[in-house]
Amino acid sequence: MKKLFKNMFASCIICAIQSFSPTAENGVDATYGVSPGDPSHISLELHSNYTFVFKDYSLPNHKTKVNGTYTLQNNRLHLTAENSNEKFRDDWKIVNNGNAVSSSFRLSFYRLCKLD
Repeated sequence: MKKLFKNMFASCIICAIQSFSPTAENGVDATYGVSPGDPSHISLELHSNYTFVFKDYSLPNHKTKVNGTYTLQNNRLHLTAENSNEKFRDDWKIVNNGNAVSSSFRLSFYRLCKLD
């Protein structure tokens, strides 16, 4: 009985340790977007110094370009604009082992793939 209890306790400790993801010392250095030929030109550029540039040219009369800083925690990005009051998608999730980012708001869903 003691051996079973020790094994269960050890398993719980191992699971608890593995459930915490380490915080990155450096930010992400990648560019995510739609395919290069797509006329909407939606992109999210992330730099390792925790800065970003977000572009959304899907509406020709209302082109959005925002830059600022971001925070990264548990594969979730929160973008904070600098010197801009423009509304934009500021919450993103890194998915598919860093090969894509996704964002949703109400019934609008964005998924941008990593560009080389």
